[in-house]
Amino acid sequence: MIEKVVKKIKEKHDEIEKWLKAKTKNIPIYSSFDIRNSGHKAVVVDSNAFPAGFNNLCSKTCDIASENIKFYIENQFEKVKTVGLIAEYTKNSYYYDNIITIKRILENAGFQTETGIFDLSDTAAISSFSKGELKLKVIKKRNRQLTFDGFTPDLILLNDDFSTTDHAWLEDCSQYIAPTVELGWFKRKKHRHFAIKNRLIKELSDLIGIDRCFIGAYFEFVGEVNFKTREKFDEIAVKIDSVIYQIQNKYDEYNITEKPFVFVKGDSSTYGMNAIPFHSGSEFLKINSRERTKLYKSKGGKIVTEVMIQEGVRSIDRINGNVAEPVIYCVGDAPVGGFFRINPMRSDKENLNSRGMSFSHSILCPGSTDKKIPKSNITEEKTELYRFLARLGAITIGYEMEELK
Repeated sequence: MIEKVVKKIKEKHDEIEKWLKAKTKNIPIYSSFDIRNSGHKAVVVDSNAFPAGFNNLCSKTCDIASENIKFYIENQFEKVKTVGLIAEYTKNSYYYDNIITIKRILENAGFQTETGIFDLSDTAAISSFSKGELKLKVIKKRNRQLTFDGFTPDLILLNDDFSTTDHAWLEDCSQYIAPTVELGWFKRKKHRHFAIKNRLIKELSDLIGIDRCFIGAYFEFVGEVNFKTREKFDEIAVKIDSVIYQIQNKYDEYNITEKPFVFVKGDSSTYGMNAIPFHSGSEFLKINSRERTKLYKSKGGKIVTEVMIQEGVRSIDRINGNVAEPVIYCVGDAPVGGFFRINPMRSDKENLNSRGMSFSHSILCPGSTDKKIPKSNITEEKTELYRFLARLGAITIGYEMEELK
């Protein structure tokens, strides 16, 4: 079925490009998208407005990212020469590999860049996992401007998703800020993103003549949940069954013999946290204390009180025999590259963003002729589809930015 979708996208290329350009208004400076391809549908299952993982990209992708970020900044902002990159505090040394890579992308684009963290009392030297030492500056606010140990940037680039950081630092700030702080998890909701995207997918699907289920996912939302007292558990169970019912109807329509499932996940969670698969509402009602604990707390110990019930999509992508899923990075609305997340400890229906995962960028490295490309079932047609879905995802975040203002 996905082959038919790819064929339609190629046939309707001009109409699609015209439609995409009409929808491309406010686009985030960067973003990344986790994608699943089950063979009968390909879907963005998670969208990141403050993407980490740049350290997993190949050097060619980073070069293209530099070109695109230069174009984006010069076209979106006036006279920007300097950038203040704001990171989050973490004990994860891999994350600082990511920050060093973003800093190099900006510097290679011609922007003098310094890096800082909110609430830092003194300049610190942090050791990354593999890219050396990173100097983190003290950020202060003076006359409505953020300074990094005396360095006053023209543009503030955020790589902190505000799961735990106080966003008040950025209130009434006179400098350019990207992405908009409203995309932080203190305000952004996964179900809002999917609602916007499904509206766009319906419009696009009608335009090119495909069933929207091939590139979209069913979902439901439940608020005011209490995982300790089980408040709203009955509502979650009912909505799980509702989503399962909708999926099953489509499976019956297209003679798909798989058993449908969903993920229950925190509506403002990140890093693959608070996500557990279920096949029915009754299965959810039987969750044990360990599973409730997993759903109860998000990044930084934040209590989860809102959940999204999202259609589960298995992955048919394989690298060296292991389950894999693509993660595509965009700068503006342009897909610049990505990598495959691989996890031999997980099945094709489970969350791969967990212990045991590794990364391979070879297949998605632009113009790659690397003889070390691993054995896989991933074709150029698939990767083109993944880039298209990421582009649609970036446009969706642009609509979110408008709604969150």
